[in-house]
Amino acid sequence: MQWPVAALCLAVAAVWMHYIATFNKDDFSVVYSTVLPALAPALESGVVLIDDGALVPKYRSDIVSMETQHFIAPSTTCVDLPRPVGPITPVTTVMASPVPPTMVFMLLNGANDGLYFTWHDGCLHAVGHMAAVALGADADWVSLGIRLYNQQGHIVQDAADVRTSGGILHVLLEFQVWVWPGIAVGYTTTVQCDHPVSECEHPPITLTTLSLSPKVFGVSGFVSQDDADAILSQGQPHLDRSRIDDKGVRGISTTRTSHTAFLPPSQLTRQLQVRAAKLARLPSPSFAERTQLVRYAPGEYYKRHLDTFNNKQIVPKPSYNYTDFEDWAAWAAAAVDSKDITCSSSNTTSTTTASDECWNGHKWYPNASSTEFTQELLRAFWNYANATNYFSSRLDKAWDEWLDVNLHANASGIMKVLMESKGEYLPTIVRVWEAKAGNFPHLRYTFPKRRPPHGMSQWYRWVRNTKETIASLSQAAPELIQPYGDLYPKFNTAFETKVLTLLRVRIATGGVTNVLSNDWLAWLDENNGRRNVLLQVLILHMSISCTSIKFELKKQSIVSRLIGILKNDGIS
Repeated sequence: MQWPVAALCLAVAAVWMHYIATFNKDDFSVVYSTVLPALAPALESGVVLIDDGALVPKYRSDIVSMETQHFIAPSTTCVDLPRPVGPITPVTTVMASPVPPTMVFMLLNGANDGLYFTWHDGCLHAVGHMAAVALGADADWVSLGIRLYNQQGHIVQDAADVRTSGGILHVLLEFQVWVWPGIAVGYTTTVQCDHPVSECEHPPITLTTLSLSPKVFGVSGFVSQDDADAILSQGQPHLDRSRIDDKGVRGISTTRTSHTAFLPPSQLTRQLQVRAAKLARLPSPSFAERTQLVRYAPGEYYKRHLDTFNNKQIVPKPSYNYTDFEDWAAWAAAAVDSKDITCSSSNTTSTTTASDECWNGHKWYPNASSTEFTQELLRAFWNYANATNYFSSRLDKAWDEWLDVNLHANASGIMKVLMESKGEYLPTIVRVWEAKAGNFPHLRYTFPKRRPPHGMSQWYRWVRNTKETIASLSQAAPELIQPYGDLYPKFNTAFETKVLTLLRVRIATGGVTNVLSNDWLAWLDENNGRRNVLLQVLILHMSISCTSIKFELKKQSIVSRLIGILKNDGIS
């Protein structure tokens, strides 16, 4: 009964697009047409009341507007490739003096340390790609595209933007959301407004860094006293005991004794939603939560907890073992042997070097069979982990204590024991070594993907990309797939059910090759409308992933894509 999940993913997406191309809103018949439906009206402002004093419905408002991702295109004119200059450097040092015009300072998303690179006009993609890999981003993720932002979280698209930014750039990868850099404890960032002065907050919003790990900001100017009074007035009548989710069941718990109220939709809550999205540089106001009022009376509390849930495994959990450690050590040793490298003597920001630390025969030379090397490596990892709350944030204090005891005892074989139970630590352990080695680009290691993302992750990727395509087409997109349309792509069960129903109909009418057995068709019919049906089909019952699919909708017009699908009977 097993068959390629790629076929299902493609068929489901193709059925949706086929339906959009052939839907006749007058008689509901299937017609072959290459003409777009009549232009849909633009989305209305979500923060303006209409004539009767009501809010514009959410999906007819710009609350659901979506900013498309702006990827830097590779250039054929980049001849003199960028190269890193110097060690990893704190951005505070860089901000103390102008960046030379022939250089840029590159950081990852939300990072406070980065690298100088040489660069020339025409090499924007090259410097972004090289910097992302050199700074530790996953090379496979980097290959999907890079985006550049200035320190204010605004898009950088060309050389003029680079100069305006002062030469300090952050690299973001596909679907990454901007994270404000902390820069340094006590540092205050004044958030620049990219709208007309009359639309900007007065006074401006400021972010003061209170902690770097975990990252905590003190925010000033986000709400006024009038806003605060209105929130209290609208929220207090709805206060009720706060609830928690426990194994999928929501209820009252002694873990959380505070009181909470989600404010009903109003002009105020819409304004706060838009303001929050602008501050966080989110691609859509819909990404911001509804306004919530929380009250802690004397003696009320919320015990320490992790706001993480694993009910949907979209990406395979990292699974590493001692063999992976051995493979990395062999690779890193070969990389050290092949290059003229020195290792930093103390930390990643040191300007001194000590060539006797990582060469063959010395304690930092990668050697999985060397007790001295594994001891030094794990000791450095333990120090890093305690400095960054690594163990406590994962509720892994027992492993913190275990490592401490065994490192002090100079026990042998602790790496093998650690990898048997906590293999997910390995990428961080490797990053610690890379930092010690000076963060040289050619020493960055990308772990092989033994278990590629499965079909559900590709489905979500398709939904997001299609949302962006619809947003970029604006009024030119068919009315049926506008945010208020019946087939606007969503991440919820209702949309999955609609598309699976279309798939079922097209299989029955011969519009799609039937790759499902009769048992599977019966199972789909029996579970129609239930939660996670698509998830179960793509994950629990299939063995082949959707990684071969390339959803190119954001790069092509819907019309040309649909014509290609129609010519191939819905499968391309």
